[in-house]
Order: sequence, then structure tokens, then C-alpha cells
Amino acid sequence: MEINPEGGNSNKLTIFQKFVEDLKNKATEEKLELNLAFHKIYQPDEINSHEFLKYAQNTEMPELYRLELRYIDELICNDIEDANRFFKNCFPIAVKYLFLSGGDWCDISAFHPGLQSLLSKVRSQIYLLQFKIEPASLSLIIESSCKVKELTFCFCEFGDISLESFVLNPELTYEIKNLNMFKSCQEKDTRFLNDEKLDVIIEQMSKTSLKDSLRHFALDEQDYEADEKLEIFEKFGFKLGVYLDDDLPSPGNARTHKEYLESLES
Repeated sequence: MEINPEGGNSNKLTIFQKFVEDLKNKATEEKLELNLAFHKIYQPDEINSHEFLKYAQNTEMPELYRLELRYIDELICNDIEDANRFFKNCFPIAVKYLFLSGGDWCDISAFHPGLQSLLSKVRSQIYLLQFKIEPASLSLIIESSCKVKELTFCFCEFGDISLESFVLNPELTYEIKNLNMFKSCQEKDTRFLNDEKLDVIIEQMSKTSLKDSLRHFALDEQDYEADEKLEIFEKFGFKLGVYLDDDLPSPGNARTHKEYLESLES
């Protein structure tokens, strides 16, 4: 069941309350999905995604099967404090599949407090599309996502990554089985991951339990040769398969990609 927080009543608070009640009533019946696109512009008598943040503070919501938030760059421009409070206080205690889109390469560090809280509630898959990610943000994302089965970065820019700037907590138990870097590895474009940055990431991951949990690493055929990346993982003691995105069912579509993830658990 997919529900969007829109309505045609001028009483916007009533609209939101009804929306939450609808969620709760259907929670026992169907798999709930919540989609918010922060670039949408509604009529004055409708509740838009930005206003949704105001009415959603400290609201108890049921567990969601899938949560999708798009154009977060415009959300942050509108009210970063509201956004962080929303991420920390509103979302349910558990989300199975999370899809975040940064829009025009939103700097993900802008909402670290809320992001950390949100990622820690996801149980199966996190899909991040088109963000700018600095080393500290990458550490926070991987550590906060330590309990998920699959973590995907798609078309993300990465800052200068070194052994000093990118560090993972070795005390955490990481359960990530699949790490995907779709359209994020481009040797000739320094905004993305090149061999040097990727080597640092792999070396730091090898100092944690990711060395045992990680089973697959996916990348794009046009960016790298899979065999070359496999050698880097083997150098740091990983035993896993490196595969290309053509091997996966619709990897760019998080909605169908979950079927692949579920097959790994069977």
C-alpha cells in the first residue's frame, strides 16, 4: 500500500492526522510505503512535503515496508532544523527498505544528526542516490547502517579519502553482505571514487567485522574491470565475489532490487 500525504482540505493538520490514522489502520493489512518528494508544489489548500515535516514532529507511526525521500537538497534549503528533527523523531522504529535521493548532489553532511537516527532504523536495504559524501559522512553512513544486508551508493561524489580522514569503528558488529558502488567509481573524474580512494575504503573495512560479513561488491562495467577490484579485496583478506551491475535484476531500481536481496536470505 502506497500513501502520499496530500489532501484537498484547508485544515492541514486534520489532513495529516487522517493520513497517520490511515497508516495505522492499514499497518496490519498491507506492506506500507511512504513517498515524499520535496520538489513538489501543491495548491494552497493541500499539505505539501515541507509542511508535512511540521505536523509530523513526535508522531508515532507504524513500521514501514519502504520509505522513499526524494530531492532532499530542496528540503535542506527550506529548513534544515525541521528536517533533522523530522528524521530523528517522526519515522517509525523500523523501516525495511530506504531510498534517499539527494537531488542536485546534496551534501549529506548537512543532516548528520537526523541521518544517523534514520539509517539506524533500517533493517534490510539502504539506497543512496546522488549525494556529495565526505569521509566523515561515509564513516557515519557505514556505521549507522551496520545492521542492514545491503548498502548501495549510486552516482555519488566522494571527497578526498585518506586513512586519516576515513575511519570505521572496529568495535561495531557489521552485518552488511552487499556493498554496491553503482556509477560512483570513475578513475578519470576525481569527484568520484578512483583506485586510490577505493583502496583506502577497502583497507579500513578490513579492520572491522566487514571482513567476515561482506560477500559481494558490485560496480559498473564501464568504470572498472571486476577482476582488478577483486584483487584489491583479496589483498586485504576478503573472501567475496566482485560482480558487475548487469548481473543484477534492475539494480538502479530499488523497488525491484529488493527481490534480489530477499533471494540472498533464502
